[in-house]
Order: sequence, then C-alpha cells, then structure tokens
Amino acid sequence: MNFYAKYCDFNKYGFPIYQKSEHSFDFEPWPDSDFSLMLGTSYMSLEVNLTTGRVLHLSGFNSTNTWKKDKLNIPDFKIGSLFVEKSEHFIPGMGIEIDFELITVYDKQSGWIRIGSDYKSDTCQYIMFANNTIAAIDNMKIVTIWIKPIFL
Repeated sequence: MNFYAKYCDFNKYGFPIYQKSEHSFDFEPWPDSDFSLMLGTSYMSLEVNLTTGRVLHLSGFNSTNTWKKDKLNIPDFKIGSLFVEKSEHFIPGMGIEIDFELITVYDKQSGWIRIGSDYKSDTCQYIMFANNTIAAIDNMKIVTIWIKPIFL
C-alpha cells in the first residue's frame, strides 16, 4: 500500500477523541469516509474517502490496558494531506489490512500517543493530516502514527 503527502490542504475540521468506555479512537464530527485501511491484525484503521484517496482520520479499538507509558518526543512535522494510491481492491464500505506493527505508547504528561514502532529514519516524512494526528511515512509506507485525542 503506497502513501504520499501533499503539503497544501489540511483537515482542520473536527478532532480525534478517545472513548474511554469503549476503549476506542473516534473522530468528531465523523468525516465522509467509505473505506478502511486496517492496521495489521488490529481493530484499528485509517479511514479513507475513496473518491479522493485522502486519508481522513484514525479510528478503532485500542485498549488502554495494553498501552505502555513513556515520554514521547513528537517529531518535527509539516501540515498537509495524506493520500493512499487507489487500487481495484478498494470497494466502498469495505477495508483491507496493511502491514503495521501495533505498539501503543502513551505520554500522560503531554497527552500524545504513539501507535506503531519507534521508527526513525533520515528519509521519513512526518505529516499532520488531521487535527492532532501525525503520520510517519517512509518508502511510501506508514510506519508510525501520533495522536493527541480528547479523552471522553
């Protein structure tokens, strides 16, 4: 699955939330997504608008019981839009699994959460594609996501 960034538009509409009672990430208000990119074998996904190929937000189950606690250093990032290259396998209302290492680390002091490995590379691009949501892309693959949700 190939991802790319465009440093122009930015989804300022809405905010990521974490529903404590449901142990899940959500986005309010929910944007017009019609396809899910499942992160590995987890119940988490990146929601996509198939008309544009634009990745809109992160959603899904991720229990706080599995989170590691640690200090996080948020990378320098650019603001823009995140896109996925379309495929004939993309059918509205469906989803596919993408390769992703699911490790969750929470920095209680800052409120930021890192989902994915502690990946570092000189070729990595960091893009804030939705409010308080940053993706790390290397070799056209998503390797890490940082998110700072509102806890409800």
